[in-house]
Amino acid sequence: MGLLIGAFIFGIGMQLGGGCASGTLFAVGSGQSTVVPTLLGFISLLGDLHGTMVLPLVRNLPGMDPVLLSDHVGHVGGWVVTIAALLVIVAVSKAVQARRNPPPAGFLRRRAAGPAPCAARGPCGSGL
Repeated sequence: MGLLIGAFIFGIGMQLGGGCASGTLFAVGSGQSTVVPTLLGFISLLGDLHGTMVLPLVRNLPGMDPVLLSDHVGHVGGWVVTIAALLVIVAVSKAVQARRNPPPAGFLRRRAAGPAPCAARGPCGSGL
């Protein structure tokens, strides 16, 4: 429960602050002064003080023991499962991105000739 609540609060903070700590440091280093308040929040005692105040509450929340993939499939099996999961994520991401982006300029698909004129069925061109 503490992980879920902490992740939710972290996400809200990152949206309000405009990025995580490393992103904030990069932005400040690039000259973006709008994230300086976020940087000050990271390095001030406010975040640490709040964290120490709620720590006893968070430690008493229900939780579960960690699950290690290597305990179930071994170290090599864990590596294989991780790489396979990452490849699935890459494939799904590419498929979603391909559906969102139009084809490059000048790319016209060849369509089968039919009774409908080009105006009714889309661009008519030589295609690739």
